[in-house]
Amino acid sequence: MGVPICRHNHRRRGNRRSHNALENIMTVNCPKCKAVVLPHHVCKVCGTYNDRKVLKVEKRVEKALVKATATKQTSTDKK
Repeated sequence: MGVPICRHNHRRRGNRRSHNALENIMTVNCPKCKAVVLPHHVCKVCGTYNDRKVLKVEKRVEKALVKATATKQTSTDKK
């Protein structure tokens, strides 16, 4: 048999939900290119972390361009 439900007042409900408030996402500016980046993450624009080059962004940009042009060509071929 189920347990009978006891009604909680508005104050108790509000106290329980007090930790559910949304907070802003912390962001910092990249020291090299001044782009907005999450803290302790590699910058996706210039590919640096802690003043060191970590990613080769040029290859990623070229790959994205090739992929974008390929999808455009296939979408026009289907029509």
